Amino acid sequence: MNCRPRVIPVAQAPPSGNINHELPPPSYDDVMREIRHERARSMISRR
Repeated sequence: MNCRPRVIPVAQAPPSGNINHELPPPSYDDVMREIRHERARSMISRR
């Protein structure tokens, strides 16, 4: 099974200079949570 974490490509962001001021960056916590999930799953399956 290929379960890849959902990562929003930067290309979808509008080509404007001040993107950070308009909307917050892609949820960093969500990305870290997904990575921790994958690491934990890989460690569990490794046993």
